[in-house]
Amino acid sequence: MYLNIIDIGSDFVYICCNTFNIFKFSVMTKNEIGQKIKERRKIMAMPQSQLANYTGLSVVTLSQIESGKANPTLNTLNEIFHFLNLEILIVVKNR
Repeated sequence: MYLNIIDIGSDFVYICCNTFNIFKFSVMTKNEIGQKIKERRKIMAMPQSQLANYTGLSVVTLSQIESGKANPTLNTLNEIFHFLNLEILIVVKNR
């Protein structure tokens, strides 16, 4: 399965998911992305302070991302995902 972040807006992250050559487009809110980050961090038994240290973020900023209060850049999400052993694939298409 490939997960592609298409665009990051002020309230939503637009996602394209390719599973078995069936393309599905979905929209995830900042809250949902934050929840996924938090879930994965907890599965890895990693405290916020450790992930914040790895990514160069403050614990406050990471907490705001996990709670959906912050609007992280793609670079910030990439740093977080890297240390959580997740991958972001970006697809750029002509209109």
